[in-house]
Amino acid sequence: MFLEQLKQLKYRSRMPSIECKIILIPLKLSFLKALTFSPADFKNETGLSSVEDWPNAEFLDAVPFFIDARRENPEAENWSFLVVRDIDQTVVGEIGAKDIASDLEAIEVGYGIAKSCRGLGYASAALQCFLELAISRGVGTLTAECLKTNTASIRTLEKCRFSVVGERASDEGNLFLWHWAK
Repeated sequence: MFLEQLKQLKYRSRMPSIECKIILIPLKLSFLKALTFSPADFKNETGLSSVEDWPNAEFLDAVPFFIDARRENPEAENWSFLVVRDIDQTVVGEIGAKDIASDLEAIEVGYGIAKSCRGLGYASAALQCFLELAISRGVGTLTAECLKTNTASIRTLEKCRFSVVGERASDEGNLFLWHWAK
């Protein structure tokens, strides 16, 4: 079974203050391709179920971009993950580096959690787990952006010791720019 083959690729959250247990499973190119067909194809390819509202439309719209990015830079597959609820092996979101530089000095992280699973600590657990993974791979700095009105994401970034270092305007609204360093 696929999940048994991935045992060594799972990264578990070790945040003691967060009761939810998550696993980050690499978001393989074959998983992305299966998402373009149907939830059943995704489940057949991964062996994983997902909550009813994952993936959302925004993530599905980005899947072709993710597929192209994997073709251009296969290393990107090592930096994108499904956020899986450990207790029932159910996908609740995704997290990953937005762009992979060859030196890995700094990376920008992005994440999304299904609406039905927000406020339960999954984003914080996934981000902390991603931080631990990035540190173990030699990354010294992580950055992130979030809308100034996205209080949940602001709390997530603060819990994981990111600091606001600036602001910028975007088509979606004003963004906070965040920074984390060893």
